[in-house]
Amino acid sequence: MSETDSSAPKIIVDSDWKSQVAKEKQQAAEAAEAGNAASESNLDSLGLSDDPALDAGAMPAPGLEHIISVLFTQALMYLGQMPGGEDGEPLPVNKPMAKQVIDSLDVLSDKVKGNATDDEGKMLQGALHALRMAYVNTTQSTT
Repeated sequence: MSETDSSAPKIIVDSDWKSQVAKEKQQAAEAAEAGNAASESNLDSLGLSDDPALDAGAMPAPGLEHIISVLFTQALMYLGQMPGGEDGEPLPVNKPMAKQVIDSLDVLSDKVKGNATDDEGKMLQGALHALRMAYVNTTQSTT
């Protein structure tokens, strides 16, 4: 379309909503500051106030998918599939611990059956399948 096309829709900007949004943002920032001050004093008492892992923006939302992801990663670590240490070499295989984590995921699967969303169920079953295949394909066995 050209700029002279009279059939082009005209955009009308209402500035009232902009001031309302700015006001709401300011109120939210003030509330967050008040909440942060209280939580920082609690963290200070525990000696954790400088821990970057506790940054709210860096923390994933809690939920079943997060739990599955944590257990999946842990099992991969025990199967020697995750780099570790300063040299980046794979961590040593610990099949008994990997089996424990895989069995824990299986128990979780049984417990949430009928309560998980379709996506959560698919993620859980996919994780179990992938971990079982990795377990079977792991040739090195240590205790």
